Amino acid sequence: MSLVEVKLLGPVALARDHEPVPVPRKKQRALLALLALHVGEVVSTDRLVDELWGESPPKSAVGSLQNLVSELRRLIGSDVLVTRSPGYLLELNPGLVDAHRFERAVRERAELREALALWRGPALADVADEPFAQAEIARLEELRAAAREELFAADLALGEHARLVPELEAFVAQHPLRERPRGQLMLALYRSGRQAEALDVYRQTRATLVDELGLEPSAELHELEQAILRQDPSVALEKAAAPASPEPERRKSVTILFADVVDSTELAARLDPEVYSVAMARYYEAVSAAVQRHGGVVEKFIGDATMAVFGVPTVHEDDALRAARAAMELREAVEEQSSGLFEAHGMALRLRIGVNSGEVVVGDPATGEAFATGSPVHVAMRLEQGALPGEILLGEATSALVGHAVGGEWIDPVDLGAALGRVPAFRLQEVGEAERPLGDAALVGRTSELAWLQAAFAGVQAERRGRVVTVLGDGGVGKSRLAKEFVASTGARALVGRCVSYGQGATFLPLAHIVREAAPERRREAIAQLFVGDEQGPLIAERVAQLAAPAGSTGPTGEVFWAVRRFLEALALERPLVVVLEDIHWAEPTLLDLVEYLDAWTTDAPLLVLCLARKELLDQRPGWATESSVLELEPLTDDESEQLAAELGSEVEQAARKRIVGVAEGNPLFLEHLLAFAGEAGSGSLAAVPPTVEALLAARLDRLAPDERVLLERAAVVGRDFSRSALMTLSPPDALPGLDRRLAALTRRGFVRALRGRDEDAHRFRHVLIRDVAYGGMTKSARSDLHERYGNWLRQRDGRDEIVGYHLEQAHRYRAELQPGDTRLRPLADAAGTHLGAAGMRGWKRADLRAAMNLLGRATSLLERDDADRVELLCELGIARRWSG
Repeated sequence: MSLVEVKLLGPVALARDHEPVPVPRKKQRALLALLALHVGEVVSTDRLVDELWGESPPKSAVGSLQNLVSELRRLIGSDVLVTRSPGYLLELNPGLVDAHRFERAVRERAELREALALWRGPALADVADEPFAQAEIARLEELRAAAREELFAADLALGEHARLVPELEAFVAQHPLRERPRGQLMLALYRSGRQAEALDVYRQTRATLVDELGLEPSAELHELEQAILRQDPSVALEKAAAPASPEPERRKSVTILFADVVDSTELAARLDPEVYSVAMARYYEAVSAAVQRHGGVVEKFIGDATMAVFGVPTVHEDDALRAARAAMELREAVEEQSSGLFEAHGMALRLRIGVNSGEVVVGDPATGEAFATGSPVHVAMRLEQGALPGEILLGEATSALVGHAVGGEWIDPVDLGAALGRVPAFRLQEVGEAERPLGDAALVGRTSELAWLQAAFAGVQAERRGRVVTVLGDGGVGKSRLAKEFVASTGARALVGRCVSYGQGATFLPLAHIVREAAPERRREAIAQLFVGDEQGPLIAERVAQLAAPAGSTGPTGEVFWAVRRFLEALALERPLVVVLEDIHWAEPTLLDLVEYLDAWTTDAPLLVLCLARKELLDQRPGWATESSVLELEPLTDDESEQLAAELGSEVEQAARKRIVGVAEGNPLFLEHLLAFAGEAGSGSLAAVPPTVEALLAARLDRLAPDERVLLERAAVVGRDFSRSALMTLSPPDALPGLDRRLAALTRRGFVRALRGRDEDAHRFRHVLIRDVAYGGMTKSARSDLHERYGNWLRQRDGRDEIVGYHLEQAHRYRAELQPGDTRLRPLADAAGTHLGAAGMRGWKRADLRAAMNLLGRATSLLERDDADRVELLCELGIARRWSG
């Protein structure tokens, strides 16, 4: 017998032995859905007729039903669709119907995340207008909403409040009359330090419920508001759910924003104390709102000055741009506030703002200690002090990170004092959308990948149908450049939508880009023209036009999905259409539902939806698409990389280009940034990771679970190649039980890979820059301890002298920098010097002069001056240098 599965959580679909079976007629799909909803039950002929044709069925309804059953039976099998008086029976295990599997999970409150992953769009999407469907859709959607609320509650209990805020905001927008998620959003905001916004949610909730239902919020929600007002401990995160120990200190590249009120002393002297207090309170609210809206954290208010950090607790690859946007928004908010103050009291509120990026040490915010320290903090403060009233100054590092997304001008260097001297400063005047093009570098290689996409589009054109395909790959591997070349080769109409990592209206923002591009003017009328003579045209035009509006309701999700599909079909009927959705790993769940809905729906127009995503998309949607619709983009070969490097870095000397090709390891974006970095800073910069690349990789690392991040850092101490046994040595006993699970997760997510053909214990970082950024994020204290532990472990295993010596040398180097008087330094230096000296002597004996001089030089710098071994090594080093010239 074949394994038959029926899918109702999205367009109705049938599969046999995991292969899709097309069900071409709508009434066939409706019959299948109706029987599947009552799987294992006999559904009478009378009921089937009523449910399929309504209160006034045609006289031929029974005969038509028999024909439908006969056709469906050929697709599904006579052993599955059985005739049994007084009707028909779908004889299947309920677990093979996704709706029943989902219901059971919700009922048992088990594996809810996996259950929600079964949804491919609105339930029964393609038979929604059938008489039986609306009640079932409402019931299933209610269960889906309840399941998501249960997950929100569980994640809140685990302390995931900061991550949940955007998800809850989107959910509340979709379900404005549900009180429980509004309460959950209030809790998430409050626990994220956003009390004012939490209370604002309550006010909005009350207004919505009174306007729509004529009801006040429930007593439970009112009690939550009061508890938040008085900061009652009962609404704080339960201590039992807090982490067992604080997060370790880390080195992070962040962006610091300093803002200060100009002439605040004069304002305080001339204004009534109460007026001044109200003005400053509104200023503090404006700062908090602007910073938090862009993903930053207000670390402290120092009188009328504010310090905010972007990149704590989580690094984003666009933290510098977020800080610039927050600075602009804050200045505008204060200027608006100041106009009223000036009209009433003749006094203006003006700001100076400084923004700077760089490496700081951060601790766990939960400890209550200041959690960002280092030179970039001081530079940001001095930039703010050097700014004119109303001016925003960016440091050189921040300006490099934001690139062409901002407008402004360089000003005279700002004097930061004797220690730092004069530094360049950029006056920020405007911030753009930073919409990057689909790639401008030459396309190198990718012949087979381009052919794969062209074949997919040829199939779409030949069969006049819709299809969704996905290109997966690491950041910078060339997905956008491939898409640009593909679109140019088709001659088809192309519309591009870009997902963003955060922001208001992010759910449908890619669709807004597409609609604005397709209908730039008189949008509603232009869309309606596509549906002349179609009575549903005005509704489609309204729903689609709403997506591109600056703000406002988008209508019911099911209607939006239907309208978008009809709109894209209409465009594709005029001319074959390619829709490119960039960065869908950042897409909200609702947009991913829409893409899966488009994939499941059989359209009659040549439409290809091309999704570009990083591999973390599969963490959100493990069952995304199928093997035949996913193209995984691999790094360029060495020859291809050298060809691209010759074009991009012609001004960089050939030897440096060759080293850069080795470091980039086939990633075109890394190659481009490394070449640019070398061109600007010289070939000596090759030992450093360019800030733009570091931001990209650090953001990926910060999305790891804490225990996975720590394991990756331990591996980074070992080196590019590491072993499972080394990780076990470097891990404390309580971390050993989950080590294999964490290592498998890092492998699955593309950070490391097992080395085939070697000891199964052996692993390697997927990219050397991942190792470098992971290592760079550790404090020097942590590096010292782990290097010493690993070096001693290698000594016990008779490890190679140069490797043992290297790790002990690194441990000594960091400890000497941090604790120069530590009594453990001398034994550590002696051990490192002894092993490096032994390795140097072996190199000298095999006539490897370069290695001998390097190792002997390091050994003699570690050993004590009167050490007899050091004297002997100095003699050998002198002879080696003489032989080398």
